[in-house]
Amino acid sequence: MIAASLYLMMTVAPGGTQGAMPVSSLPAPVPAMMAQQSHIPPSDMITYGGVIDGQHYFGPCRGNQPCDRLPLMSFSLAKSLVGGIGLMRLEKLYPGAKNTHVSDYIPACESWGDVTLADLLGMASGHFVSAAPHMDETKGFDAFNSKKTAPEKLDFACNNYPKQAEPGTTFVYRTSDHFILGAAMQAFWREKTGRPEADFYQDLIVPLWRALDLSALTHTVRRTDDIPNTGWGMVFTRSDIAAIAHALAADDPRLVDSLDTDMLNEALQHTDQVAGLPAGDTLRYANGFWAWDATEHLQCTDRTQIPFMSGYGGISVVLLPTGDVYYYFSDGGVHRFADAVAALHSLRPICRSKKS
Repeated sequence: MIAASLYLMMTVAPGGTQGAMPVSSLPAPVPAMMAQQSHIPPSDMITYGGVIDGQHYFGPCRGNQPCDRLPLMSFSLAKSLVGGIGLMRLEKLYPGAKNTHVSDYIPACESWGDVTLADLLGMASGHFVSAAPHMDETKGFDAFNSKKTAPEKLDFACNNYPKQAEPGTTFVYRTSDHFILGAAMQAFWREKTGRPEADFYQDLIVPLWRALDLSALTHTVRRTDDIPNTGWGMVFTRSDIAAIAHALAADDPRLVDSLDTDMLNEALQHTDQVAGLPAGDTLRYANGFWAWDATEHLQCTDRTQIPFMSGYGGISVVLLPTGDVYYYFSDGGVHRFADAVAALHSLRPICRSKKS
């Protein structure tokens, strides 16, 4: 285990994480549940950790390599943190931005009619080949990704998926829709600022990361031409992801005060009714964030929806109702965290009461 002193961080403003400690300092069996070795072989686990009561706890990195600065690829976490945070920021500044029609800004999507930016963020454009889980993504991503320029990507994304449902009614997961979203947000922001060189990621999102004292890794995002890829392409340290996730889960004003309240509440399931479209047996998808119905697993009396971010290969960042966080980065293709959440529930109850 790497010495804890390598991970000590400065105490930040209220709502931020305190100095980090190894997960081994947590009571048993929580560390073992967070490691998830019964589901994820240690050879596949890159790193894991959590934020509990404002304290960042870290697990070892694969190979026990020094990992306070280890770059962690985001993959689809960017759908939440570039697409979701980006549109929430635009909606805060320009109420109604989320209802803008993509066809007003992306000529290649002229036939998409009344599909809005919010529909794209919610994976609910109504344009798809198959509504079977992840079928469009599996069959279409390589072809989309092989396009080298933004016009080529937009032409593919807009013209290979026919309309089969009304916008906002059917969840179909597809990264190319988030690329369209990023291009539309870029065009919208440039129109509003009157600056052809304006960039929504640098102008609107990076200041939020600076406010949270994140590493310089977060100040850039992978691009196609001058368009932030929006659905992938961010890089973090694990302290970065702990700080971002805790800021969201614990309503840190340095972040949440800059975002549209209604959109954020939907994304984090802070609503009277379950937000988002069905995205699986116990899953929902709202404004770029997933949510898992943990009611039965935790034996809660009241319905307990747990929002989380998810990335390709086996990445989960779970935002608990207590303000706590659990995260892991792996590359074995396993996406599960129910046991880890149950262990954290034993430390700080996640739901109000249990079934009799």
